[in-house]
Amino acid sequence: MISAFGAAMILLGIALIYSATGTLNLAQLAQLAPAQLDNAQGMAAFILMLVGFGVKAELFAVNSWVPEIYSTAPRRLAALMAGVVSKLALLIILRLLVLLFPYPESYQLLMMLGILGVITGELAAYRSQDVARMLAYSSIAQLGIIFIAFSIPGEAGIIAGLAVTLHHMLVKPGLFLLADRWGGSVSRLAGAGRASPVAAAMFVLLALSAAGVPPLPGFWAKLLVIMPLAGQGAGLSLFALAVILLAVVLEVGYLFRVVSVLYRPDQEPPAIRRHNLSNIVTTGALSLTLLIGIVMLPELNAQLELFAGQFADVRQYIEAVTPAALRVGVVAL
Repeated sequence: MISAFGAAMILLGIALIYSATGTLNLAQLAQLAPAQLDNAQGMAAFILMLVGFGVKAELFAVNSWVPEIYSTAPRRLAALMAGVVSKLALLIILRLLVLLFPYPESYQLLMMLGILGVITGELAAYRSQDVARMLAYSSIAQLGIIFIAFSIPGEAGIIAGLAVTLHHMLVKPGLFLLADRWGGSVSRLAGAGRASPVAAAMFVLLALSAAGVPPLPGFWAKLLVIMPLAGQGAGLSLFALAVILLAVVLEVGYLFRVVSVLYRPDQEPPAIRRHNLSNIVTTGALSLTLLIGIVMLPELNAQLELFAGQFADVRQYIEAVTPAALRVGVVAL
């Protein structure tokens, strides 16, 4: 039902854009947007499409399905949805923002919704006593940070958002796969670290990076978001910065609450907490990639800067997509 609601919002937004411009070609719309979409109708279209695609991207307040689905679906499916599917919707939103709606009101709306997503997600994760729900709410908060990053105008915001996205694609699937045999109440995990020492060690590694502990890539990703926010100096940006720092504190609290229970020796761990080999191998590959990322951060940062420069270059996109004759016709129109 929520997905159908989102699809309806997307279609309404597309209809508003078409009624204002007479085209649905993104390259043509990028040329027409400054004259025909920088108004109330254009903002309404952006809001409708943002809400519609935000259903998949775990945007506040159309993300109520996330804890229900992630905590009950098979862990491999939850890992795929949290790690990949939500990011595809994010890229669509980013493309719309850069090409059609690069206005201060659009960025401010995205930042406010991101802030609300971080606050609600982290507080719910901190209060949760179920491992799978804790990870689901944490995913909502991480997507909120990505929305905040993309709300930073220019290439800096794209770089920061992509960095957090790539990090989330490594860490969150690994945590969900480890939760395959660690589902249920956190209090029941006492001693599970002795039954699955390799799995517990990988959980600690992923948790450290998710919390932003240097020199792991999570610290680098969060720093790329924090620095531009501090440089803007505006009230909403500084509030977003404070929210992210608070989120780090809360994330450390609930993730390491799980870690402390894993290594608590007051209960003999039952056999059900053993992990199957495929999950361990997959999580091991993700953890190894995370460790390799520590030494590859300079090269990765350079590649992200190159990609962000190309993604933010609207003129290059128009010239690459639209034939020269059509470009002249659209400009004349």
